[in-house]
Amino acid sequence: MVWKISLSIQQTGIEPEIRVEYSTELLIGRAEPADIQLDDAKISRRHCWLRVDTHGTATVEDAGSAAGTYFNGSQLRGVQPFTETDELRVGTFTLKLTEPPSHDG
Repeated sequence: MVWKISLSIQQTGIEPEIRVEYSTELLIGRAEPADIQLDDAKISRRHCWLRVDTHGTATVEDAGSAAGTYFNGSQLRGVQPFTETDELRVGTFTLKLTEPPSHDG
């Protein structure tokens, strides 16, 4: 059971996909120890967290980044539910969930 996450890179229009399984905690940042590394000077090494629980509910939380994380156009505060209608901005990258979790794996 997974979500697909589309990373829209504004400068190039490239949209790689990352599959995120249930019971996953991913750190998004510029470099190690981030699980998803995005090359942008505006992104902190430890920028934000993407978590998916055992039921497939995705949440996002800023990890104390210097420039902030933006959720649907506003600065992210605390833990927020993340669905396919939401948009997360990390530096110049936009992250969206593109497909709800599948129950058949």
